[in-house]
Amino acid sequence: MTDLLSRPDPHPAASPNGSVERPVIALTGADWLSAALREMTPARPHRATDTGAPRPPHGDAVTWICASEPDHIPIRCHALVVVTGFAGGPQREQARRWAARHGLPWLPLRVGGGAVLIGPAAVPGTAGCPNCAELRHRDNHADVDGHQALCARFGDTPAVRFPAAVNPFAARIVAALVTDEMSRLLTAPRTARTRAALLRLATETGLVSRHRVVAHPLCGDCAQPVPDGPEQARVVLAPARKTSPEAFHTTPAAELAARVQRTCVDPLTGVVAGVDTWLTPTAAGATARVPRAGDGRGGLLGHGTAGDFRSARLAALLRALERLTGARPRGRRAQVYASYREIADHAVDPTTLALLHRTPVAGRAGADRAVDVGETAVLDLVPALAMLADADPDAEPADLAAPVGPPTAAPQPTTWVWGYSFGRGEPVLVPEGCVYPDTGAQGGPEAVGCAVGACLAEAVLRGLLTVAERDAFLLTWYARLAVPQLALDAVSDRRITLLAEQVRHEFGYRVHAFDTTLEQGVPSCWVLAVRDEAAAGGSAPRARSRSQLAALCAAGAHPVPERALLRAVRELSAALPGSIQRHDHRAAAALLDAPELVRTAEDHRLLYGHPDALRRLDFLWQGPARPPARPGQRRPWPAHSDIAHDLVELVGRYLASGLDVIVVDQTGDELRAAGLTGVRVLVPGTVPLTFGHPARQLLGLPRLHTVPRLLGHPDRAGSAGEINPHPHPYPFG
Repeated sequence: MTDLLSRPDPHPAASPNGSVERPVIALTGADWLSAALREMTPARPHRATDTGAPRPPHGDAVTWICASEPDHIPIRCHALVVVTGFAGGPQREQARRWAARHGLPWLPLRVGGGAVLIGPAAVPGTAGCPNCAELRHRDNHADVDGHQALCARFGDTPAVRFPAAVNPFAARIVAALVTDEMSRLLTAPRTARTRAALLRLATETGLVSRHRVVAHPLCGDCAQPVPDGPEQARVVLAPARKTSPEAFHTTPAAELAARVQRTCVDPLTGVVAGVDTWLTPTAAGATARVPRAGDGRGGLLGHGTAGDFRSARLAALLRALERLTGARPRGRRAQVYASYREIADHAVDPTTLALLHRTPVAGRAGADRAVDVGETAVLDLVPALAMLADADPDAEPADLAAPVGPPTAAPQPTTWVWGYSFGRGEPVLVPEGCVYPDTGAQGGPEAVGCAVGACLAEAVLRGLLTVAERDAFLLTWYARLAVPQLALDAVSDRRITLLAEQVRHEFGYRVHAFDTTLEQGVPSCWVLAVRDEAAAGGSAPRARSRSQLAALCAAGAHPVPERALLRAVRELSAALPGSIQRHDHRAAAALLDAPELVRTAEDHRLLYGHPDALRRLDFLWQGPARPPARPGQRRPWPAHSDIAHDLVELVGRYLASGLDVIVVDQTGDELRAAGLTGVRVLVPGTVPLTFGHPARQLLGLPRLHTVPRLLGHPDRAGSAGEINPHPHPYPFG
């Protein structure tokens, strides 16, 4: 049944042939809005303003038709407005189908929680639709499941009954907004405020806010992943001028921060639900909260620290977006499902991406079972990746430098994605699970190498530096290298010295720094804060108080040596207060002799907070006596004005050392909307970062004994039995 709502318009708009032309808009689902529309007296048609600015020609001169449900709407209707409760209900889906069938726009209204949500408008061919908004709202809402359960049990009617939910004043505002929006959508769609956005009216205050909606990757209407292929994976480095020769970014930080904030952050519909800031005596910090896109696995956090809050917020936002885009594909759809043997000519050998090192642990039953290492369940990767390469998953080579044995197992098909190999100069296939940890059974280590930047070269550079940082730290740990100690009082950047002094003064910890730069000459460092140091002059420190946090580690890598050191010391100083507060001495003691219990990043941090674990770091001080070195005494970094040249320099160093660099583009609609590019950088042969000691992956890494010899250290990792047997102390996921 339909009902004519509008009064006759005293100034109807006329078509070129003189006939009256009034848009007909159908309304379903709310008597209170019908009443408010009836009270509105149509104004004269919008004309050009005195300044000549164009205005929608129809303005309020529209014909409203009230329909009990979308199926009763007459064909002559031009658009549809549907009002539902918070949970949506069947009317919303009926409206979507009706509008799609007739190719017409429609505007949803949702009422509940003290607000009316208007939009986003569903316009054919425009991404950011009502379904996207509902998915975003569901992802970001703290208790949306509980609210929808109530609606399912008791129905939507109580939530939209007038005037309890919408008072007359708010109803008139809604009527005016809806009328104006429909006029814009029908006559000047680009001016519509609900185009890829929704308006929120607070019913108690009348405050109206606008919330942008970016296409959701799970939306059946807007999500259009590009079929993955070799051409899409090809890397072409365009010129990208840096903000200054000393900088390593192409967009001023203030401009980038404002753009990402404007595009991505919104508590209602944002890709990022919010950013919280915090302060320690040594650093400004921020934490960005990102939902996992409706998969029920909770959210992701991105942390950032800096000397000011704006920089910390930007770092947290970029880190959160890195983790989001690196978890699962959001812009491309994999097309290849095969075994490695079938595609070996175009694929990366999975065994070069590292396998689980099956070290028997005393007293541990079922050592090869799947283990939960926090956010990502790392399954038994020895059979997974070895089967991909047709190798024997039960082989136990005595020498880590020895190649994996001859193929004996049946091929194991898996999904592959395309990346670009700088070493081969062509696209290559990579196991999807080694690129996107959330994609399932053949997931790889932590998503090291994921990075976001203002351009492709910037993103790849950042991703490769994270690989360098973790590789340097972990190779130093597993090979137990006695690396040079750095003299913090000799640095030219006094921020480093100040931070170290603040850590000592505020918390009672002394900061030690070590040069972990490897064969590529990428400046890298390991920093260590130790409580109540009892020794100096090269001897290993000991913590005097057994109940307090004994030590905490961090690392950094950057083309400029002192910036690598500053990053590491800043991260260490920012993490130290929380680590001291959370430290549990009894829990740490339980981990000392039970490495199988170390399963999360927090466990790794907790273990090395115990004073008895400090002796495991003695190798750092066991080198020949020598004065502390200044950062950057090795291979200098050339100055460039284009960040693409910096990337070519960095990639060239890895290629010269015999390591390939593979880039997988992870950019989806969410990053693209913010003008960002996301990548995952893989360097086969580097030491992978894993959390959970049973999940460590060390099989087939010859660099564990070739690099120490190359750098002049004794070879302590010549066999599996001589590798550092303890869980690593890297604490940051």
